[in-house]
Amino acid sequence: MKQSVYSIQTLYIDEDKKVNEEKNFENNNNNPVIVEEGTLEATMQDGDETRVRAISILTQDGAYDELESEGTFLEYARKLNEAMQLLNTCEKDVIDVIIKGGNTERVERLKEIYVQEYEEDLMKAIKRNIGGRVQSILINCLLPVEEYVSTLQRECIETKNYSLLTEVLSTYKPQVVQAAKLLYKECYNDQFESHVNTSLDQNVTESLRNVMVPLSHLQRNNVNVESMDEQTLIKDDIAHLNEGGDNIVEILTQKPYSTARLAVLFQKYKLEYYLDIKESIELEFHDEAQTCLKTIVRTASNLSEYFAEELKKAFHENKEDRIVHIIVSRYQIDLTNINETYQQLTDESLLKSLERSVSSDIKYILMRLILKSNN
Repeated sequence: MKQSVYSIQTLYIDEDKKVNEEKNFENNNNNPVIVEEGTLEATMQDGDETRVRAISILTQDGAYDELESEGTFLEYARKLNEAMQLLNTCEKDVIDVIIKGGNTERVERLKEIYVQEYEEDLMKAIKRNIGGRVQSILINCLLPVEEYVSTLQRECIETKNYSLLTEVLSTYKPQVVQAAKLLYKECYNDQFESHVNTSLDQNVTESLRNVMVPLSHLQRNNVNVESMDEQTLIKDDIAHLNEGGDNIVEILTQKPYSTARLAVLFQKYKLEYYLDIKESIELEFHDEAQTCLKTIVRTASNLSEYFAEELKKAFHENKEDRIVHIIVSRYQIDLTNINETYQQLTDESLLKSLERSVSSDIKYILMRLILKSNN
């Protein structure tokens, strides 16, 4: 892998070549230089023009920065192939390269380079050479978020896990949820909403059906626009919430309110009636519908707190699959915030909890995901 040491206005690619930036960076008193992610126009000493991508922060004290170029991706692909060609696949090397790939754009480029060099789809290579839960986690890390969410939607329908489905529909951006529904139709030849409805058979309570059917169709607003009209509507909605029953279900699963607006609504409801909306739900609903409605409330009110509490519960109950799901699903979204909230809640970092509680086969990859999110 090409390493580069950064000094003011100079990027050293290797010992005998360097790239001089066309941009100027102030570096008073040898303080660290922060290079923002982006493409830098640069010229090699021999006059050849080249384009390099500055990825991370590089300091003058010897820390390394990576210049992401075609050569870097080729090196990533080579390391992956070498690790998977060993008699006993070196899982740690594969994990390091995949997670180091970072965001979706870079992961997609790595997948393209791998298939060009080795004439095999990277995900197929991983499935062939790595097994168990590590394989599943790696594959999920390689999927674009919309595709990953669509697989979660399918899994929830097949297992009739409506509490988890509510979480999935409530914790991703509305545009991601909608894109996942479109992918769902392409993959499974039917509408997501139709499959949700079909899965709700005669063994499901009417209250759960009344929650899940409209929720599956719901498309929340992205922007919460505050105005006098909005304030009036919120006041009306508070009164409707207080009427309970179907009114709670309607506002939480049928109104296209953003999560920010819902959070305001719940706060004002509590101020008006001295009752948390979750308590009202507990009084009115007594099956899985209660859990689903409370999930909508909890995720809208404080997303990081919701996942921190869920992680605390999962560690206490030794539910490793739940721990894996939360860490993988929130990786590159808000795992850093969740980690901070978890530490405030438990006086222990996620890394410490994983070290103490999680099986050895998945411990390394989960810790790498958290460390990557913190960078």
